[in-house]
Amino acid sequence: MIAIDTSVILTVVLDEPEAENFKSVLRQEALLIGWPSMFETRIVLSAKGFANAGDIVARLTEVRNVTAGLLRRQTL
Repeated sequence: MIAIDTSVILTVVLDEPEAENFKSVLRQEALLIGWPSMFETRIVLSAKGFANAGDIVARLTEVRNVTAGLLRRQTL
């Protein structure tokens, strides 16, 4: 499993030059996106004028190989 952060998400969403390199790796791995990265992604996309920033972030949670949100701490 790979944990990805806001910079990776934005590179893909904004189709920056490195996006294709990231996509090829991201398609092959199980991914973890923490809620802080999801929240930051929404803030950045909103600031860039994306009226649908919330929808874009919500769609991340629907991707088959993505586990998104808050991880629960296990008790011993």
